Amino acid sequence: MGTPPEKVAEKLWSTMERLVPEAGRLYPYLSYPLGLPLEEAARQELETLDAPELQQAIGQAFCALIRALAQQSPLVLLWEDLHWADTASLQMLKKLETLTAEVPLLLLLVLRPGEQEAQGAILEVEESFPHCRKIRLSPLSRRESRQLLSHWFSEGSLPEATLEAILDKAEGNPLFLEELSRSLQEAGPIPPHRGNEVVRLEIPDTLPGAIMARVDRLFSSDKWVLQAASVIGRIFQQEVLAYIPGSTFSPTELDAALQELRRREFIRLRPPSPEDYGGATSIFKHAITREIVYHGLLLARRRELHLRVGEALETLLPHRRDELAATLGYHYTEAGRGERAIPYLLKAGDRARRLYACQEAIAHYQQVLHFFREGHAFEAAGRTLMKIGLTYHLAFDFHRAHQAYEEGFALWKQAAQAAADIRLPLSPHPLRIASGEPSTLDPGMATDVRSMAVVT
Repeated sequence: MGTPPEKVAEKLWSTMERLVPEAGRLYPYLSYPLGLPLEEAARQELETLDAPELQQAIGQAFCALIRALAQQSPLVLLWEDLHWADTASLQMLKKLETLTAEVPLLLLLVLRPGEQEAQGAILEVEESFPHCRKIRLSPLSRRESRQLLSHWFSEGSLPEATLEAILDKAEGNPLFLEELSRSLQEAGPIPPHRGNEVVRLEIPDTLPGAIMARVDRLFSSDKWVLQAASVIGRIFQQEVLAYIPGSTFSPTELDAALQELRRREFIRLRPPSPEDYGGATSIFKHAITREIVYHGLLLARRRELHLRVGEALETLLPHRRDELAATLGYHYTEAGRGERAIPYLLKAGDRARRLYACQEAIAHYQQVLHFFREGHAFEAAGRTLMKIGLTYHLAFDFHRAHQAYEEGFALWKQAAQAAADIRLPLSPHPLRIASGEPSTLDPGMATDVRSMAVVT
């Protein structure tokens, strides 16, 4: 399923061997974070490095590869959804700043500035790339919006009042215009009208409303596939969909449902990628469509599907569970199955910490801590806080590291006190131990073990 790690490793090595000086020295630093096969000696050597050294070496290897590719031919790197990037990804991006002045390299960084998470990414980019060109996409003008609508409706096919209502509600948002147009088209033929004659048409007031109106018109089987796909993620795999426990679709029926969703432009096929792990891969055309479909599910239904997706991944990819630890931990967390999520979240946190992805590691550990506290597992919670403290220490946030250590020690004391308060019932029979006679009962004269055991 997907591209085997051995094939990815072979492709990476052949590329580096051909283009990158010192490929043999640098190759392990790129294969290790990707979870690719490595000789045991090389793996052990990497694991002896502390986190800052490893992070720096990975950055150097990454820059060496990008430099070599750009020297071979001009290179464009597209970074989408930068507002969701973690600290480690932003640090890796910053390392490319000097390369843009040395080799033909163009970086396209796409983010939604309205998102709360975007502010940190924007500041990082502005500081790292002072000469970057910012292109802010403003809402479409009313004239531009009319031009866009003309791709879906011929002139005169919509009553003018309806057209004005669409323009008012969309407020120049191209995606909203597209979804409103598709919603009207899928609702059925527009009644005949003349000029400004009033024709009653249901026009959703919001973008989520427009998308959900389209979703609700799907056949139940197509809708189930779309909802299950939204739980897997924006990028999803056909084999995982087919294997979800409870799915009764035959391969032919699943193919037909996915084809219908592509026809209606909810999803599209995605070119194969080394990260794929489920055969044929699709992607939601718009990230926000996936979010709206996902949050439109009832909580109980959402949890059920997360559980099924987690079980499908475990069954289909037993040899890649460590690699998919973060994904499996996420699905079992959202399923409300803490006992199944904890081992994966700890593995994901430990792996992220080793790669100096401190923000990501802390997020995993905090979720584990939540589960342990819910279950009153104070000793395990204390151990998790030690991991959190260590991670903050690696990130040079010594104040938070101290807080985590103090809280961890306090929980250990609480666990010890709880254990001490447990009084075992008295034995129904006296305990007798065979022993020889003491040589004396005088505490001042007792020197042998048997006498001291009695008098003391």
